Amino acid sequence: MADKKMTALTAQTLANQKAAALSDLLHVVDDPSGSPVNKKITMKNFLSGLHRLTTSDDSSAYNVIEALANVNNACSGVTAGLVGQVNHHDPSDSTIALTTVYGVKGKTSTQKSTSSITGLNTAVMAELDCSSSATAAGNAYCLTCDMTEDSGSRAATPTAFIRFGDSVANARIAYAADYLFDLYPNTSFSCGVAANGSVGNLFANGADATTQDGTLRIKVNGLVRYLALYTTSS
Repeated sequence: MADKKMTALTAQTLANQKAAALSDLLHVVDDPSGSPVNKKITMKNFLSGLHRLTTSDDSSAYNVIEALANVNNACSGVTAGLVGQVNHHDPSDSTIALTTVYGVKGKTSTQKSTSSITGLNTAVMAELDCSSSATAAGNAYCLTCDMTEDSGSRAATPTAFIRFGDSVANARIAYAADYLFDLYPNTSFSCGVAANGSVGNLFANGADATTQDGTLRIKVNGLVRYLALYTTSS
């Protein structure tokens, strides 16, 4: 191939981008601020090697990958900042054996006894921003779990919508998770508790959430129901 400027190369179309092979090559410049050298990297190695140690420049915040979709035009379909999907790739071979499949996996790991985390430590963080600029919030949920059958009729029964587990060893069972849920851990109860059931989703007989007959307001098949949390004060 004759020498070309990067700007003179043929642009990768969206269709070709989606069909890019893992052996396709990307151009990189190694050590651009020191002794720059032109190098190549395969799509596979690029996608699997996004790793680096934070530096003093990252003292306020650091994101390895930041996916942002700014919506400037109307869209009748789904708009997503990030999509993770695993497909059983060869429909002609139903004997492919898989052990564990994640569409998306999140994990945090504190591997030193000297680690000190004073804020929130969570593998997956979901935030729903219904600020004043959102005049129509729609059916607004911070987390949605749906079972689908997009590629054909369902032929197996899913186990459950949500699974909880704790792999702590029996010798350290004292360090198992304290609670199944932690409701309103860092906010005033005025955000969610109501004495008369008129607002919020956590209810009590009195203004204090530790009074008797506390209930959690939920919806089942579109109908409002109340799930008992406790019947005596503690």
